[in-house]
Order: sequence, then structure tokens, then C-alpha cells
Amino acid sequence: MSEKIRMIIEELIQDKIPIQTDLAIVTAVDLDNATCDVKYKFEEKGETFKVRLKVDQDPNTGFMIVPKVGSLVFVSIVNNDPAWAFVSYVSEVSNIFLNGKQFGGLIKIDQLVSRLNDIEDKINDHSHTVVSQKAKAIDSKISKTKKEDLENDIVSHG
Repeated sequence: MSEKIRMIIEELIQDKIPIQTDLAIVTAVDLDNATCDVKYKFEEKGETFKVRLKVDQDPNTGFMIVPKVGSLVFVSIVNNDPAWAFVSYVSEVSNIFLNGKQFGGLIKIDQLVSRLNDIEDKINDHSHTVVSQKAKAIDSKISKTKKEDLENDIVSHG
């Protein structure tokens, strides 16, 4: 079959070819380029590299769900163009980014409330004994709050 005839046939049936979604396993993740590599589970397609995790490849904008390496994902293709393959669903999440990650992780509210309650209890239980107009020193010190005590680093936002 000549190349011209093949192109004509492809053009005629292009709209009839379904857009595909395939099940795959994540083999690697590239956060800097907002992509991952996958190995197809049921198809004989082998491995695909640089599957998009979001529409654009800027990890500092928009919404991005990052699958765990080894997890199952659905890989969908826009207009049957493999260059536009993207992860449309994930079985396990490694991270979620909302407009990047420059503001750090979300607050673990239960730990924050517990920590603040401990501080409030220390303050409420504190008393001074006044002798000759001098205050008694505090016997115990409150430890400093650390970021990792409060941060949920699975979901980051910016």
C-alpha cells in the first residue's frame, strides 16, 4: 500500500478510533518535569516514558497528584497522540501539590490543637509566689514547636 493511500485511510477513520485508557504500573516519577514512567499491565505496549501528571509540565502551578512508584494508574491519551498521554487516575498517592509546594505542607489540625492545649494548660497552671515583691521563677519550660510536629507533608500548597 502506498504511503498516500495509508494517509488517506487514516484520515478517514481517525474519528472512529476510540481514545484509549490503559492500566499501567508506575516505574518512576520526575517531579521537576511533572511526569512519570509507566509499564502497561495488560497490553504489549511495554514501557512509556514521560507520561504527564498534569496538563502543563510546570510543577509549581495548578493541581498535581503524584502516584507512588509501583502503584496502578490509568493512562489516557488525548486525540490518540502518545505525546499527550497523561495519568487520569491513581491507586496510591505519594504527594498532592496545589500551586506548587513553596508554602509547605498542610497543618495536622489534631496535633496543632493538642499542642496548643498543652501550652494553655501550662499557662493556666502557672502561678507566682510573691515574696518581697519578687516573682517565683518558672520551674519548667515549654519546648519549642517544630514544623514537623504540625505539618502534613503529603499535601503541599502554594
